[in-house]
Amino acid sequence: MKNDLLCIASSCLDLIFTGMKRLPSPGTEEFSEDFVIKGGGGANTPVAASRLGLRTAFITQLGKDLMGDIMLRFFRDSGMNTEAVIQSKDKRTSVTAVMSLGYERGFASFDKNDLSDVDPEFLEEHIKSSRHVHSHIAYVGTLPMIELAKKHGCTISLDTSWSADRKVEDIKEILKCIDIFTPNEVEACTLTGTEDVREAAHILSRYVKILVVKLGAKGCLVIKGGDLIEVPPVKGIMPVDTTGAGDLFNAGFLYGFLNGFELEKCAQWGNSSGALAVTFPGGMDDSYTYEAVKRIYENNYA
Repeated sequence: MKNDLLCIASSCLDLIFTGMKRLPSPGTEEFSEDFVIKGGGGANTPVAASRLGLRTAFITQLGKDLMGDIMLRFFRDSGMNTEAVIQSKDKRTSVTAVMSLGYERGFASFDKNDLSDVDPEFLEEHIKSSRHVHSHIAYVGTLPMIELAKKHGCTISLDTSWSADRKVEDIKEILKCIDIFTPNEVEACTLTGTEDVREAAHILSRYVKILVVKLGAKGCLVIKGGDLIEVPPVKGIMPVDTTGAGDLFNAGFLYGFLNGFELEKCAQWGNSSGALAVTFPGGMDDSYTYEAVKRIYENNYA
């Protein structure tokens, strides 16, 4: 059976300290109201997609260590197909400590897994067994995912990998080869050198088939063939933590795309999924379910 979705990204175990009054200064200690451990980083989108009911595989690297075992169990509990997960004694599982004030966050991270040594034959085997590939621009330079997706008839979407120095001229040839590009507002404006997000969207849309710009609490923009769709945000959501909201937006949008929805409805599912993401600390939670996302969608758009 083919996977609906193959995600390719590094992932990390998130150690999340929530309800802090301030971030610690050098030489000081601060206490949090709560503490949780969750899978995060590039894992957010495939885990959410799995919970939405897409058959999802994930190429990522874990160590054969305690943190890797926790991550693998987390993936399996989501319903993810874990055949593509690489767990090796030669790797160490990436870890991020997240200190959250609710409106702001600080991070301390260990990440040595850039996927540059993923075997091309292994990559091709899983791409040809999937309908759609989702990854980040950072991995395109080291993995031939675009070429393999084309070879095997897969559609492909890319999110950004933050870089203040990267401009649209640097990535336009990549954008011409993919189906969907999903930057947020800051990333779109930085790439194009403008402060007007609609102008940024129109510039980027010259190079890619479908452009989706995530606007956070303001909803999103979608452009295909020069036609711009403005999708209003979900109402009545009180944010707890914005970690992973963009990743979970992607999962909701791809759920719609892979089920053949019209683009506006895909974006509405993206907004609904991203809105649910801000109601809990970290990138994922047991409260994230298909039923919960559908309920937000129906209350706001149906």
